[in-house]
Amino acid sequence: MIKEYTTDMYVPARHDAVMSANGYARAREVAEWKHRVQFHWPQMFIEASGPRDGQLTVGEPVEINATVRLSGLTPSEVAVEIVHGFQDGAVGFTDEPMQLVGRTDDGGYLYRGLLAPAASGQIIYGVRIVPVHPDLFNKHEMALVRWA
Repeated sequence: MIKEYTTDMYVPARHDAVMSANGYARAREVAEWKHRVQFHWPQMFIEASGPRDGQLTVGEPVEINATVRLSGLTPSEVAVEIVHGFQDGAVGFTDEPMQLVGRTDDGGYLYRGLLAPAASGQIIYGVRIVPVHPDLFNKHEMALVRWA
């Protein structure tokens, strides 16, 4: 019951207070940021490389790389993640953050992450980008995603 109150009442009320302070300055800032992200999102590019076929060993990590062109956004405005789960979807999917490791020669960004299957079975994975901002309720609020 406490968790429900916190999620349904306290957090939104606190968020509203922060957004409305100083004549809604923070709300205007977030609205401008959302507009900029929506403008640049269609030009964003992501390409991933990692194992496509074959067997993985339970608990043994495999490296996955992604090259990302952010089209006017910065790495701090996005999260690059490995999303993985079992092909039958019975357990659900998990996301793991990828780490920014450098720049590419053409101005893109190189991300690296590890996928370590915790159980045996047919595993599927993908790499995605989602927008992030400290004032979003969650990373899916804007309903924007790019998949590799």
